[in-house]
Amino acid sequence: MKMTLSYGPRHQAQALRQRLRALRPRPLVVVEGSSDRNMMSHLLAEDAHVQYLRGKSNILPIVEELAMEFPDQVLFLVDCDDAVEDRYKGLAPLVITEYRDLDADIVFALDAWLR
Repeated sequence: MKMTLSYGPRHQAQALRQRLRALRPRPLVVVEGSSDRNMMSHLLAEDAHVQYLRGKSNILPIVEELAMEFPDQVLFLVDCDDAVEDRYKGLAPLVITEYRDLDADIVFALDAWLR
């Protein structure tokens, strides 16, 4: 099921909280955009759900809150293309790409650019 949320962080956190409870114990991966969702949907296990929140600015404010509540069920992926505040770095459920975006990370991680 594809779902897009377009409310502020409090509403998004509440909607994700409800979704996580409904999915329990299946994982939820939260990404920035629809292209990230489409790509990740093909790479993850069938029982994993992927949802996008239209940008890093919608994801970062809710990471800590939901990570404490659902530590083994939710994973957040954001691009490093804009600065990510230091306070978010090192949070267990947050993955920040090494290159500009998730697509580039996969290409470089697989050394596909050498082929």
